[in-house]
Amino acid sequence: MSLNYAQEKAYKTLQILGSSEGNLRHRLESAIIPSFMNLADETEAHKSGLHGELEAEITALFQQMTRDWSIPETLDDLDEDGLARIAEQMVSLCIETMQTTGEGAWFLGFSRGESE
Repeated sequence: MSLNYAQEKAYKTLQILGSSEGNLRHRLESAIIPSFMNLADETEAHKSGLHGELEAEITALFQQMTRDWSIPETLDDLDEDGLARIAEQMVSLCIETMQTTGEGAWFLGFSRGESE
């Protein structure tokens, strides 16, 4: 795939985390399946267009979330602090993905009133 696809999945992950209804555990599951999962698949196959360190961090986080072979079971095992740590890591990695520049990157224009 491409950097554009990776950024699309990162954007969708952020959108779901920020706008879905339900508690943090429910929003995490909704964001992971399928959006973050698709992003992780791309990074694991080195098709994302992201730099190697970011690919490795995304892959490692996804593997952490699937340690029990089931994302819902892994999330169920976490307390609120653990869920918050996962969410913070996902947000950080998705923001870094969205800010990546290069061939096929999304153009993130300026909002009204902002300038370069």
